Amino acid sequence: MLENFRLGVSEATGFPERNLSFQFSHAFLRAYENSAVFQEVTFDKRKHLDTLLISDDFAIALECKVLLMRSRAADLKDDAKRLQEIVPLMKKRFKKNSPTKWYTMLLCETWWSEHASWWVGESTKSMWEPLDIIDTYKRDKILLRGDITFDGAQKQWPLFWLYGYREYKDSDTNNIV
Repeated sequence: MLENFRLGVSEATGFPERNLSFQFSHAFLRAYENSAVFQEVTFDKRKHLDTLLISDDFAIALECKVLLMRSRAADLKDDAKRLQEIVPLMKKRFKKNSPTKWYTMLLCETWWSEHASWWVGESTKSMWEPLDIIDTYKRDKILLRGDITFDGAQKQWPLFWLYGYREYKDSDTNNIV
């Protein structure tokens, strides 16, 4: 399915981030029986979650980003902090039916190999500063390729999916990333 993935290019509407969370959610539902996915979960005016994925054994609080510019990379630190604040709220809502393990996950896409190298801590030409999440999340990159129509022209551009995750521990509440 990922080889056939074609992305949208409307950063203004947020479509690429929703597309990314949808693709991940679709694969999750196929992989785990009796699982559920909730998108755009709102807790209050300041806190929302792109996607909540729940299986019998674990849950994932997921935030997605399209990494095209430095400001979006800096937003990842805020997303990681917000994820750490949201998971305790989720656990309270589930009470005794709460999954045994909770994970926070950042999922990004980019067309730039320098950004993918930056994500995994490789030496790069990118001028982006390392973020705390680079050290606290297990992270990797996936390279996809596909014909992409951009500005009316068909081009073969690499597409990277970058992901990082960490298991949430109750003690994390005191040590927010």
